[in-house]
Amino acid sequence: MYNKKEGVIYVAMNYRLGAFGWLAGPSFQADGTANAGLYDQRFALQWVQENIHLFGGDKNKVTVIGESAGGGSIMHQVTAYGGQQGVPFQQAIMQSPGWLPQVSSNQLEAQYNDFLSIANVSDIAGLRALSTEALQAANTVAVWQSAWGTFNFGPAVDGYFVPAMPGKLLLDGNFNKDLKIMVGHNSDEGLLFTSPCKWRW
Repeated sequence: MYNKKEGVIYVAMNYRLGAFGWLAGPSFQADGTANAGLYDQRFALQWVQENIHLFGGDKNKVTVIGESAGGGSIMHQVTAYGGQQGVPFQQAIMQSPGWLPQVSSNQLEAQYNDFLSIANVSDIAGLRALSTEALQAANTVAVWQSAWGTFNFGPAVDGYFVPAMPGKLLLDGNFNKDLKIMVGHNSDEGLLFTSPCKWRW
């Protein structure tokens, strides 16, 4: 966020990752909240709106910046709720927006059931009864089992915060339009997620 007198005030946020931030699917959502990571981000951005003046900032001049998963997160925030609830920032810079698309409820349900199996429990109540250490261990195994270049978990269509895939929401005009946006990409960035045995130079 730019301040004419002081320059830029930089605010970094944390949000949940892996199973902690991205479990989803019909069974999970019957008693849990999908896309917890996106809600963490929204909460942090709302905190900035309410408190940045205490640090000499201007809540009306907030710019969010993200690359790769950070850019993908911004895209999800711009299209959140189909663009019907606004966003707690005024400008966005997205570089190489990326995330692992969760293409179907069947895929999400399978990931959830796999995680339950890894954690050796049968439902979300069982997960909630586990220690943080046990959940972290299960999360590590689930991510380790991902195919090369993927991480199993990521933002998912939940019918609410993410009513549809961001590309579809953008195509249909269902996004927040009261923003200044700059986009860019890094050439060949995807090579980092390609198995080395398949590289061709």
